[in-house]
Amino acid sequence: MKSIREDIWNNAQRVGRNEIWAEVLINLFVNYEVGSGKKGLKLIDFLVSQGVDANITRHSGDEHWIVIMNPNAIVDYKKVPAKEVDLDIYNLANNY
Repeated sequence: MKSIREDIWNNAQRVGRNEIWAEVLINLFVNYEVGSGKKGLKLIDFLVSQGVDANITRHSGDEHWIVIMNPNAIVDYKKVPAKEVDLDIYNLANNY
């Protein structure tokens, strides 16, 4: 059975770098089902210590996921009732 360490190494080799993207690490934690509890909190602490406050990942089609590791990075917000949300306006793909 492969380990996360092997998959991290394989990813770095495949892209020709010594580093991996935060989204790769997050995805591996999800795929190996080790992202909850204390391990998940340690991952978040590590990512924040490396300057990763949030990660936006594009999935199939127009679906985008944002994972916020550091809630202190949120400087403002606007509460909008779901029935008033125009999904074309709030498309993250156009805002980053």
